[in-house]
Formats: sequence, C-alpha cells, structure tokens
Amino acid sequence: MYDLENLSFKGFITLASGTDEQKMAKSVMGLNWENWHTDGKDPETVDEYVPETPTIKLFKHAGYLQVDLCFGSRFNPELTTAWNFLERFCDSANSIDENDTAVPVLITSIVPVETEGKVYALCSNPIFHTLQPEQVGQEATVIRLVFDEEDCQLYREQENNN
Repeated sequence: MYDLENLSFKGFITLASGTDEQKMAKSVMGLNWENWHTDGKDPETVDEYVPETPTIKLFKHAGYLQVDLCFGSRFNPELTTAWNFLERFCDSANSIDENDTAVPVLITSIVPVETEGKVYALCSNPIFHTLQPEQVGQEATVIRLVFDEEDCQLYREQENNN
C-alpha cells in the first residue's frame, strides 16, 4: 500500500501506470472538455468521455508528462471515439479568435484503481496528441497526449475528522 498523503508525482506514476499482476489496467481516465469564459461566466462542460478499456502508461521527462492510452487493437471502438473527441476539441480550440469569450479547455483525469479516488491527477490542455503504434512496425493502437508538467497536478481526498 502507498502512503497517499506523501505520494510524489513519481510515486503516482508507478501507482497509476500499466497493468497489475492480473493484467488489469492500474488506472482509469477521463477526458473533460469545458469552455472557460473570459467574461466572468461559470465554466460549462461541452463534452466528456470516459473510456473503459485502455491501459494508461505514464512517463515524465524533461518537464513533460506523456500519457499513453493503449487500446490494444485498432478495431477497439473506444480508440475511434477517443480520437474523434480529441479532434473535435482541437477543431474548437483552433477556431477561436480574439473576440471569443469562451476558451476551450481539455482536462484529463487519471485515477489509480487501487486508491479508490483518494488520489488522482488532473492535466490540462495537452501540447499535442498523436495516434501511433505501441511498438515500431505495429498498427496504431495508442493515443499519446503530451502535457507540460506545470499543467499537471496531484490531488488528494481530504480526511473529514468531524
């Protein structure tokens, strides 16, 4: 068991990345597309997607966090759904101009199964995303998101000691 109160981001990566002994994904993730408003309005959710099948692999290096969503097969419908979600978000983000008050924001949540939601990471606005193979020469089954590490934060559930 992990000391969640003192868990570092490096420890979080170990806790959340890959599969366990039973080859089950060690974490779940969600994509949340919001519009944040420059005119003071509350943020609004545009769309959200929580795929059930990918294995999440995390890598941190040189100020960046790489999040790989490994779907295992190019025929997995969740791969197509997640990719289309990201492309629609990017189309929206690329179409704003200086007069728009709604700014598209993509928030990715990563929750290790073992912690039951007591610790999780939120990463916002990936620098880029790609569709690629898990290994050279294979079919494309992985969506890779790369974030500036400053746009990724760990959160812990607060104990309520009433």
